[in-house]
Amino acid sequence: MTAARSRWCRRGWRWPRSPGSPPGTTRPPPAAATEGAALARATGQPALAQSHLGVLAVLAALVGDRESCVLRIREAGAHDTAQGPGEARALCQWALALLDLVEDRPRATVARLGALVVAASGRGNLIVQVAATPHLVEAVWRCDPPTPAAGRDPHAAALDRAFEPFDRWTAGTGQPAWLALRARCRALRAAEPQTAEEHFREALRQHGRGDADFARAHTELLFGRDLRRRRRPGAAREHLRSAVETFRLLRAEPWAAQADVELRAAGAPVPPDPAGARELTAQQERIARLVADGATNREIAQQLFLSPRTIDHHLRNVFARLGVRSRTELARRLS
Repeated sequence: MTAARSRWCRRGWRWPRSPGSPPGTTRPPPAAATEGAALARATGQPALAQSHLGVLAVLAALVGDRESCVLRIREAGAHDTAQGPGEARALCQWALALLDLVEDRPRATVARLGALVVAASGRGNLIVQVAATPHLVEAVWRCDPPTPAAGRDPHAAALDRAFEPFDRWTAGTGQPAWLALRARCRALRAAEPQTAEEHFREALRQHGRGDADFARAHTELLFGRDLRRRRRPGAAREHLRSAVETFRLLRAEPWAAQADVELRAAGAPVPPDPAGARELTAQQERIARLVADGATNREIAQQLFLSPRTIDHHLRNVFARLGVRSRTELARRLS
């Protein structure tokens, strides 16, 4: 892992502070990765540009932005190598698996990540294998949560091979964010209710030492779902309410919707969203604001390191979602 870490650092990225997402920088990750892709292209490094685009695809998938995720994957155009998925291809596969998980298709996530994470020696990408393991653990749990009487899960042997290196590595980091995710995975793999609850509470304790609000909300969603499944709706509601509020604050609408469903199933009304339903993705809103300020598509493309064609695609969707027909109407709508 040391060599992999060094390679990412040489590219100007820090090793991940928040598990389940690609390495970040001192700048916002999407902005840094977008600029990195443009610089890589400008300096004749297509493979590195593809990796940056793969990072952007994963970031979009994490918050359920399917449109941006698919556009980034298409833009990357990454392919498998003779040794298996290269870095960019692995990131794109991870992003698609995340979309499946966000859109409540855990079996599809298991199929995608099973091939990616549980790969034969020398036929995978170590960084992505480690970072994507929690999503594989969650997807397997959502397909069939373990119980004391259930016996050996059919995925268990493969999951053990994936989880053991992840468990060892995260324990060695000493970082609260990774330790929280390690504890969450242990909770999802525990058959005994008391053991699962202890691991979930340890995960929340570690989240409290860090600053990853999204990851904490994700843990609370899973903890609340587990408590509800174990017929403890009262205890579940506390965590599910917190998850709904945080996901809404972060505008991660698909995750907020999942937490909404769980909260209703636990017998509680869902707290109102004071901001109302979100109409645009983060990327679309940024483009819409630039258009409203008078920027042309070409100027926006240069500022965001995208192609004019991609800007045009986003803008057509903005017009459709907001029900406007011109840039003037858009500016008036956003004023």
